[in-house]
Amino acid sequence: MSDTPSNITPPLKVVPTLVVGLGGTGTLALQYAKQKIRRQLLGRTQDKRLPRKIPFVEFISLDTTGQEEPVEYLTGDECLNMGHINVPQIISSIDRRPTFRRSLKWFPRHLNPGQIDSGARGVRHIGRLCFFDKKRLVDPRLRDKIRSITDYAAVDKALRENFNNISVEPQSTVDVHIISSLCGGTGSACLLDVAYLIKHIIYELLKQSTNSVAHLVTTDPFLGDRSIGEASREYMRYNFAISLSEIERFMTFDVTLAQADGHGGGHWEAEYLDGSIISSVEKPFSLTYLLGYKEGETLSKENVCELIGESICLTTAHPEGALLKGRLDNIKAHIINQADPSTRKLRAYSSYNAHVLSAEFSEQTAEVAVVLAARAIVDSLCTDSDSAPSVGEGGSNFNDLFGKLARVKPGEQGGGLSLGFSAAECGQYVNRLESDLNFQPKNFKNLTAGDGADAEKRPPWYKRLFGKKERELDVQARSGLRSFNEKKNSRLTKCKRFEEDILNWAADVHLNLRRSVKLHLRNGVMSLGEVGKLLDLFVEEANRINLMLSKRKAQLNYDDRPDTEWIERSIKEKKFQAEATERLRAEVMSRLLEKFEETFGVFGERVGEVKTQCEGASKCLNEARAYLHEQLTPLESFTESSIWSRNLLAQKIEGDLKRELVKTFIERTEMAVPRNLKGNLDDPLAFLADLNASGRARAVHERLREVGSKVVTDNFKDQKLPLNHLESEVLTFDIGKMVDHAAPAWQVERAGSDIAEVSLTNCPRNTKLGEIIEDLGRSISFSQGGTDGKKIFIFRSEHGSTAERLLGFRACLDSVRRKLRVERKSHINDLCLDPDWKIEDPTVSQKAEFYCALFSLGHMFELIRSNGSEVFFRNGSSDFKLAESETASKNVQRSASFASFIQHLAGGRQPSVQQLAEQIEDEWKRRKKEEKAEFKAGVDNHLRKLTESEEAEKKSEAGESEEVEREVEQYRKEIEALGTQVLRPLERLLADERRNGQGLQPGGEGGG
Repeated sequence: MSDTPSNITPPLKVVPTLVVGLGGTGTLALQYAKQKIRRQLLGRTQDKRLPRKIPFVEFISLDTTGQEEPVEYLTGDECLNMGHINVPQIISSIDRRPTFRRSLKWFPRHLNPGQIDSGARGVRHIGRLCFFDKKRLVDPRLRDKIRSITDYAAVDKALRENFNNISVEPQSTVDVHIISSLCGGTGSACLLDVAYLIKHIIYELLKQSTNSVAHLVTTDPFLGDRSIGEASREYMRYNFAISLSEIERFMTFDVTLAQADGHGGGHWEAEYLDGSIISSVEKPFSLTYLLGYKEGETLSKENVCELIGESICLTTAHPEGALLKGRLDNIKAHIINQADPSTRKLRAYSSYNAHVLSAEFSEQTAEVAVVLAARAIVDSLCTDSDSAPSVGEGGSNFNDLFGKLARVKPGEQGGGLSLGFSAAECGQYVNRLESDLNFQPKNFKNLTAGDGADAEKRPPWYKRLFGKKERELDVQARSGLRSFNEKKNSRLTKCKRFEEDILNWAADVHLNLRRSVKLHLRNGVMSLGEVGKLLDLFVEEANRINLMLSKRKAQLNYDDRPDTEWIERSIKEKKFQAEATERLRAEVMSRLLEKFEETFGVFGERVGEVKTQCEGASKCLNEARAYLHEQLTPLESFTESSIWSRNLLAQKIEGDLKRELVKTFIERTEMAVPRNLKGNLDDPLAFLADLNASGRARAVHERLREVGSKVVTDNFKDQKLPLNHLESEVLTFDIGKMVDHAAPAWQVERAGSDIAEVSLTNCPRNTKLGEIIEDLGRSISFSQGGTDGKKIFIFRSEHGSTAERLLGFRACLDSVRRKLRVERKSHINDLCLDPDWKIEDPTVSQKAEFYCALFSLGHMFELIRSNGSEVFFRNGSSDFKLAESETASKNVQRSASFASFIQHLAGGRQPSVQQLAEQIEDEWKRRKKEEKAEFKAGVDNHLRKLTESEEAEKKSEAGESEEVEREVEQYRKEIEALGTQVLRPLERLLADERRNGQGLQPGGEGGG
């Protein structure tokens, strides 16, 4: 099986797209969306350069502060700061200007934060006021952007000039993505206003509706941030609950307006400070995504924002985007925004997640690779060893670097002796030289002067008689001196050759040492620090050699008297041969040893200079490393994994390419050495001169990057995913983790909700990778087009949840209740942006009323029973107690049993209660369909009994107790619920049947 050829760019049909980020979170997600869309389209450009703007996409950020987190640069027309408003001045205009009075009737007069210059600070009314004030700027900016992306001729021309195989769908519906947090004071405050303003502008300009998608961040990413205090957490919770309740109000009104019982109220209408009025009977959003929770993972705000950016990119700029949107349209027609039959609430909320596996060697990947390569050079050259081994410990490194290279034959005179660089070997070499110099007594004649040595003790007549003997001593002394000088000169001549040999040997060793240092550095065998420590050993050994030479010189028996004196004395004492030999050895060897000492002293200094150069080079490279550290950007992201992961890049660089990198760097550095610093052009370590020059760190940093870029370009190739070669080292990536990441990132209670799923990948099914994805993912659909060979994505989403099915929503409503107590208000509507909207608690009203009717019908159908001491129902062969009396003297409270009933249903933890509710509802539906009249009569009779029980409770002896009040309230709720949920719809059905039977139209008095 072969993969899709990577050189074929699949066609891409795009639609005009407007991406709007509201508040700080919305702006961050907007940047991610822009970044990912631009990267997705980079491979389709004609010259590998993107134009400043993508012609079919426009971005705009609306916030009350400036851009905080620079993920992607936003141009001037992409940011509009709605802050810097003078609230007192605006409030003072309310009483003076009728337009302000009508427009701002929703604004609480007690809010007066002064000059707004640092965000709405969590106060939603302030955020909306900022939008009202700046709407005169927002409106024309939006119009310009919408005109730009819907000028189809200009967009098509720009696409043809800059991109390959991209075309725009003519006269297509505009895609609008609105991103916001529901927890802050800016985004959630102007969310609905912006949504309806955009709808109004698009209809006015194009006479068409919009495909508006809301990407809304819940409390979870913020509550997981430990830096956020409890006070901020509290306002985030109640802001979320109130914001979602406002959305719920306008997501359902157009449905309930069509219903006869008239729930929901009027349409959207807002009058602004510029006198314009925006009115609509549409829902604000086609799709409403809630994002922020993923089981088993903590998602930060950045994670969620990147997730939003990735998903917008997939539907906007990916070849599979059209297929994905088609799947979502199908879901919208059957699940999304349809009423849940059990709760009568709209299944308006969805969620998604996406993950991408990329084989593309992108600009970001290349940048990371270049920095890693440059850093590998520095690491190779600048890693210090923990401790320096001694020569005696064997330094295998020492012997490898210097020992072998030092074994150079000093010359023919040395008898071919191989001299190693150690005190012991040098001592052996000196012994050999001494032996070669042949210091033996037999080399001298045995000079004597008879008894001449005792002449001073004899009488004068003896001297006169034997004066000839005295003359003989003088002759012998002159002869001995002549012989000694001849022997000394011949040895000194020979020593000069030895000295030349040792000088040449030392020069060769020094050169070979420098060559060896370069070789070990270039091959990555040693770092500059390790070389420096071994050079210390070399200097130490040179000092040991000199110490040994000094000791040997001190041991020489050297008589410093004039030659004639020691010769005459030695002749007289008959010791000339021995003393001449020792004298010759002392004079010759001391001069030789002094020359050796001088040679090794100079050699040690030269080695020390190399060590100093290594230290200077290491310092320069470490300074360059600091520049590299600033440039290393993250390669990994929350939504994208790459076969070119940082670990893989580092592994290949540290393995196969490290030697090439260091070698190339050293060669480039040698070329950069100024001529006046090169000295000996044959010096192997001449390149260290450049690294030791002052102020070179910046230039060296650039050279590191240049070398890294060249090696990366030469060795890393952009390639397609090896879909059928999972044993390849590039796919050590955990595919299971990729599939797991692409799971919906929200928290939803599934009981009672029909959750529709969309799972899609562009990986071909008939590949090894496709088989793994199919095995790991649940019902993942494989697109027919296959992959472009560079990226595989998995997109998964869940759709069709009602507000009360969100698990975290109850905790947020608790914060709303606390807020109401603090502000001495009674209803969530009192806290919303506009009390005229008449919002409801999304989890309470109709749901509680429905459950209350269900509970009461359970008693009417005798599925729920009471024996005075307990309320129960049959559960198979046993009874399930909903409630029981606290004492034998009291009857069980009906209100307690209803509380237990609704608690079990809401928690979803008791299947038997859920089954009971379904049984009651099924019986309700059957009777409403099959025996309407009898059912109505039964309900009327049941209502009469409930009313009697209510009156009886009121007249009971404990008539004013809390228990009685709860019971009276329970009967009242049941009576109202039966009237609203059961009796009125039943009466309408019966009335319709009578009309139909009399030939009348439903809802009228007769036909005409």
